[in-house]
Amino acid sequence: MKTKKEIEEYAGGFAKSFFYANADEGKDLPWQPFEGWKEEALQKEMQYLTEAFKEAMLWAQNEE
Repeated sequence: MKTKKEIEEYAGGFAKSFFYANADEGKDLPWQPFEGWKEEALQKEMQYLTEAFKEAMLWAQNEE
């Protein structure tokens, strides 16, 4: 089983890769559908997606 910290880190990375290309290389370039978005909007949506992934993974481990 993964720890809550590991789950949170994984969820954050997964959400970042949804919005940004080359996120693993430190080059935060938004994917084409998000190029026109303001940075604060991207960050807010990324935070929402991170939480959704985290909650789903915790639920799967029965750690709600």
